[in-house]
Amino acid sequence: MNRAQKYPDNPSVNIGRKLIKCFALIVLLFLATLSSSLLAADVRVIMSRDLPPYREAYKGIEKTLGRIANISVYQMHGDLRKGREAFSPLPGGQRPLFIVIGTEAAEAAATFSGKDPVVFTMVLDPSGFIAENFTGVTLEIPDRKHLEIFQKELSGINRVGIIYTAEDKTTSLRGIRIAAAVLGLEVVSAPVNSINEVPQALREISRSTDIIWLIPDAILSDPGTRNHILQFTTVNRLPVWGISEHYVKRGALGALASDYYDIGVQTAEIARRLIAGASPNEIGVETPGKIVVLLNRNAAEISGVQFSDDILREAEFVQ
Repeated sequence: MNRAQKYPDNPSVNIGRKLIKCFALIVLLFLATLSSSLLAADVRVIMSRDLPPYREAYKGIEKTLGRIANISVYQMHGDLRKGREAFSPLPGGQRPLFIVIGTEAAEAAATFSGKDPVVFTMVLDPSGFIAENFTGVTLEIPDRKHLEIFQKELSGINRVGIIYTAEDKTTSLRGIRIAAAVLGLEVVSAPVNSINEVPQALREISRSTDIIWLIPDAILSDPGTRNHILQFTTVNRLPVWGISEHYVKRGALGALASDYYDIGVQTAEIARRLIAGASPNEIGVETPGKIVVLLNRNAAEISGVQFSDDILREAEFVQ
């Protein structure tokens, strides 16, 4: 008969058993953690610049991938010359999964990543660098989303005015016209070839439109041009639909914006699929899953536009 059988209620024996169980549990937890660490994927996040939107997207990436990946971060600080270093192998020669945040990091990936899978994010237009080994999330919000708001959520909008750079947006504008026609909206367009042509185009288009929609465009992104459009439309009580929160703060009626943290989560989910064995071609390019509606009450009062009850419940208001 052993000691435990002979003295079943001996406190020292019971304490010894508990200590042995605790030690065994600690060992198992340590081995599980070690195994998880050894099996975790290596992910290198390359940031174009240290900007608040990029940091917010990174938070979403880290939160989603933190438990299944060893994440390292490389800051390019806007210097494309750092691309070669950013896309160098790990110390053991292995190649990590690359996640690039911002256009500059994506352009560096096109040059230095070779055939390694790359997940891009926080990029408005990936057409300049996209390749077979690329997948990711753009910042571009589908045109139909904007048009649906004009048609369903804003009062008195039937004709949508668009000023655009003639050589850049012809194809995109064709798609906008088709989507608008399906919703019963008319698109009134004014092509320009330089910044100097914008004031005249604005005067002409303002006579036959209910709202000016500022689409992403090289000429319209000029600060002086943007300010002129916002001042002109305010004086003439014509609503403007902007590109971002910055425009809404400056007097635009509203804009659609992406949730940067959610884009980070969406980006991480793509990375998770690649880690599990999917190919970039299988995933393709995604648009933002979560879209925020931004509105300016003062601009609505000036232009006389009324918001629907549905959009009032959904929107965030910017002053």
